[in-house]
Amino acid sequence: MTQTAANIGWGGLAEERFRMVRTMLALSCLALPSHARSLLPLVIAFFASRTCNPPGIFRLTVRAIRCLGRLASAVSKTALIRSYNGRSTRNVLSAATILAFKASLTIATASADPAVHRILILHQDSSTMTSAIEIADGLAKGLGKLATTKLEIYTEFLDSGRFSTPDHLRRLADGLHAKFESIPLHVVVAVGPEALRFILDHRSPIAPTAAIIFGDLSERSLKRLSPRPDMKGVVSGYDIAKTTDLAIGLQPDARRIVVVSGSAEFDRSWQDNARHILGDRYHDLPVEYLSGLTLESMMAETEKLTAQTILPILTIFEDASGTKYRPRDAAAKIAAVSGAPSYGLLSSYVGLGIVGGNMGTYRSIGEDIAAKVIERISGDESAPQIVYATNFPVLDWRQLERWGLDKASLPDDANILHYTPTLWETYRWQITLVGLALLAQSLAILGLFYERRRRHAAEIQSRHRLLEVVHLNQSATAGALSASIAHELNQPLGAIRSNAEAAEILLQSDQPDLKLIQQIIADIKDDDQRAGDIIQRLRKMLKKRGEIDWQDFDLNEVLDSSINILHAEAERQKVSVRSVRGARHLPVRADRVHIQQVIINLAMNAMDAMDEKASPERRLEFQTAITNNSTVELSISDTGVGIPNERLAAVFDPFYTTKPAGTGLGLSIARTIIETYGGRIWAANRPEGGTVFRFDLPLAQSIQ
Repeated sequence: MTQTAANIGWGGLAEERFRMVRTMLALSCLALPSHARSLLPLVIAFFASRTCNPPGIFRLTVRAIRCLGRLASAVSKTALIRSYNGRSTRNVLSAATILAFKASLTIATASADPAVHRILILHQDSSTMTSAIEIADGLAKGLGKLATTKLEIYTEFLDSGRFSTPDHLRRLADGLHAKFESIPLHVVVAVGPEALRFILDHRSPIAPTAAIIFGDLSERSLKRLSPRPDMKGVVSGYDIAKTTDLAIGLQPDARRIVVVSGSAEFDRSWQDNARHILGDRYHDLPVEYLSGLTLESMMAETEKLTAQTILPILTIFEDASGTKYRPRDAAAKIAAVSGAPSYGLLSSYVGLGIVGGNMGTYRSIGEDIAAKVIERISGDESAPQIVYATNFPVLDWRQLERWGLDKASLPDDANILHYTPTLWETYRWQITLVGLALLAQSLAILGLFYERRRRHAAEIQSRHRLLEVVHLNQSATAGALSASIAHELNQPLGAIRSNAEAAEILLQSDQPDLKLIQQIIADIKDDDQRAGDIIQRLRKMLKKRGEIDWQDFDLNEVLDSSINILHAEAERQKVSVRSVRGARHLPVRADRVHIQQVIINLAMNAMDAMDEKASPERRLEFQTAITNNSTVELSISDTGVGIPNERLAAVFDPFYTTKPAGTGLGLSIARTIIETYGGRIWAANRPEGGTVFRFDLPLAQSIQ
């Protein structure tokens, strides 16, 4: 198999060029004119000299071919011109053949470029092995750094895990000798201990002068093979001790160690290395070795193991029955059925069911080998002969979860594969931002709740103060009405006394008129009821309460009650009272006593405003109506002197008054009460004189 990097030289196209020239020679015998057939001996001489490869003949032949190329070009041009002038197609074919032949000569001449570095990469495994594929990727990546150097790369695979007999290796060496006999190789890269052994045994016929670079073999294998001091390479740390130490850290309750390996010669060499390092007891744990079995038997034995067993799996190229396997496939089958956590030394095992191990990646090994090749090509003799591949713990997170292993004991430098990050690890910043937003929102909501609570407390306090102010206003109103109330109360009380005296006289007669006495007693009861009603209305008005008594009531009824309370005062001040009802039923929702207080306050102010008027002109009018089908309006108008227009907006301000002895709180309290129940209050002057005060309240229910 041939791979080419940078510019391709002779060796990469040798077989293709031989086929091309052979075809050209056959065509020339048929197509060349007589003056061109004389070129054939020179062509034959060139390939003969290239095969024998004497340097003098080769250089002489190259110069002859260059002259031949110029001659062939002239002949071909003449032949083409003649063919277009109507000559035979034989000349056309002859010219085309010579041009094609000239192209092949140009390639042959270019292939003699001595600046091309030819590299043979010799893998001990087959081309389908994961290790070979990943090491090849690492080599390609590393050698790709030589962008200005012409490289010609050849790749061969020994597949020594399945074909390792001496006869096969000898035949393989003969084939490589025949293949590269005429291609001078500058560097041979031996990947794996078997590849290094092969090139050491067969270096002379394949690449006698090439530098040897090795890689992907253990230090013990290197000592056993004893390469020459001028050979450089990379030693891989397939250290079963570190892998076992890693397993013991993850399984502190382990009771024994069972090492599994195959039956191929390579497998046995790895088992010998494990026996040399672990022995029969390692860290006070007994060590057993499971080998010399078929793969099915190994699977059956490992299935019986418990979770307190450490199971390192080495390589299994072949089992006891002679069946060949890819080690990673055999390891995957064992790990799938094993009753114990399994470990490996090869990175190709990770992801197939093993927990992990102390290992390096094959790609990094390939890059390290490429670095050694670059040192050789660049002539860097100061570089060390051997470098050690970097190994580190590699673990499969899924298997750690599967076996419930202690994640707290993971090494700090562990490379965790197939790890599924948590939601927090994946979206840490997003979650943080969302959390901060939610926190800010929560704080805002708490602030709003706190503010709402404060507002609610303030509203309650305000209502309590309103109730206190209303109570004070009611007391003041009662004081203002005391004379009228006393006068009104004296009437029923005086009637009761007069009726009682009349009844007493009748009872002293010899034959009292019982029927008349019965009428007198009925009058006494009526007068008593009248006096009781006066006192009851006064008590309701003066009663102090801690909360607003919300209720649905008819505004017309409250108006009638208010007029009854004001009746005596109106008579005393010689004011005629008139009411106009807009509807029979005007339902509103509020505190009945508070609305009554507003009506009384406005009416008392209206009667006081008519003091300067003559008695016949003192008229107080109440009117109710429905407005906008949603509110009830009550107006109280008088025939007083009115209010200056510039002061209409200020009459509801606290402490504003036009009375010499007024407090200026009556109208302010009235506005507060009306606004508390969702209404409005305002004042205006009547065109015919006097003032009208109006307030409205929302309807509690629709009026049919």
